[in-house]
Amino acid sequence: MRETKSIPITNEMERLGNIQKVTAPDALWGKVQQRIANQAKDVVPMHYTRAIAVAVVLLFIANVYLVANNTTTETQSGLEEFVPQTEYSLYE
Repeated sequence: MRETKSIPITNEMERLGNIQKVTAPDALWGKVQQRIANQAKDVVPMHYTRAIAVAVVLLFIANVYLVANNTTTETQSGLEEFVPQTEYSLYE
């Protein structure tokens, strides 16, 4: 077990009793307000985020719909354009 050094609480309380108010510089309030304004400026509004999310979901749904409707059994006709069909009527 680790031994801890016991500090009398009264010394700590006496130190806290010595705390005094300090006057802040006038420019400090302006700096605080400027930082708060800068942080608020960097935040993206929630309605923009929602609109972008809806647009992405709609694009995904449209993509799935188009892919599902364009898959037909006529894929051979697409191949026939590249590879002409040969006639083997001479060999019959």
